[in-house]
Amino acid sequence: MKILSLAQVDMSTTEAGVVHVTDLAKAMINIGHEVDVTVLSEGVPVVDRPWLKILKMPSWASFWLLKGIIYNLYSLFLVLSSYKKYELLYVRYSPNLAFASWFASFFIPVWVEINGISEAEEEHIGRRLHHAGRIYAGRFMEKLSYTTASRCIAVTPGISDHLIKYFKIPLERIRVVPNGVDIESYRPLDKVECRKELNLENDCFYFGFIGNFIAWQGIDLLLKALPKVISKHPNVRAVLIGDGERFKEYVELSKELGIEDKVVFPGYIHTEIAPKWISSFDVGVALKRPVQSGWSPLKLYSYMACGVPVLATDTTGFTFVEEQGLGLITPDGDIDAISNALERFVVEKEMTIQFGKKARKIVEENYSWEESARKTFS
Repeated sequence: MKILSLAQVDMSTTEAGVVHVTDLAKAMINIGHEVDVTVLSEGVPVVDRPWLKILKMPSWASFWLLKGIIYNLYSLFLVLSSYKKYELLYVRYSPNLAFASWFASFFIPVWVEINGISEAEEEHIGRRLHHAGRIYAGRFMEKLSYTTASRCIAVTPGISDHLIKYFKIPLERIRVVPNGVDIESYRPLDKVECRKELNLENDCFYFGFIGNFIAWQGIDLLLKALPKVISKHPNVRAVLIGDGERFKEYVELSKELGIEDKVVFPGYIHTEIAPKWISSFDVGVALKRPVQSGWSPLKLYSYMACGVPVLATDTTGFTFVEEQGLGLITPDGDIDAISNALERFVVEKEMTIQFGKKARKIVEENYSWEESARKTFS
């Protein structure tokens, strides 16, 4: 099938959206489809992908209404000029691409991928869409995209339920397809060699995080839980990889807690060296806060693919971690429980190793991007 994949993500970062768009497209190609990918981006890409067409959008179009108009016009023109070449338009949902997906639906099948429930996420991070115009515009764009799509791809069951309840999308037009990971690029590497290359002390025990520094990631919970563990085990360290709106806040928090010399903040890293960083971890941390949509986090599968056990939150999308023996889960916000779990990993080393070995096996069987692509077309 000849497919046009259309997305709006900031290619100047290595955030989950960038990984999802590019790796899923490659997986579609691997299972036999012909895919052209076009991305509307505000930033210049940090990773060279010659096969990827990137439309650099004007930096001055930052106001939400102006941005929406500019992006929708760009994407609409793109689809208008090229839809005849394709059998399917695959869109990663954004309100800024709604008119393009709506227009294309009159001529070819349109599949819309939905990765979250926008209002729930805004409320969770304390940044409500209080502007009435923005609220109604957002709802209109969602309805326009979802109801005209011939298929909606929801990354979690919670999103599927939301589509059925609020947009009356028939169940037969929805596919629930979890996120995945590139199991060839993300694989277990020699921990000692990785640490040597990354200038990390080899005789330390590392809890690691990779992702966007935003409120729902629970990075603050990890930092608050660390002092108790470090007081008993001075060789414990944390590696917090990424950037975002709370980066400075978390750096300051590590200082307030007196553990700044025990925490490494590498910032954004090139995606090609991410497996080396993750393989240097003893445990991967994913203490995400509960949200209405539930979770299907890329970082979780990336940790697992590298043979790294997981510490996660006891919320939708993570419970299988403990059920299948891939790591430990703790109640959201319970600092003492998190500290106790961290210490278990440090003390019970054989348990930690076995968790990691099993994690790699499970991700190979269930969470490769090729498996996600096959489910998308089922």
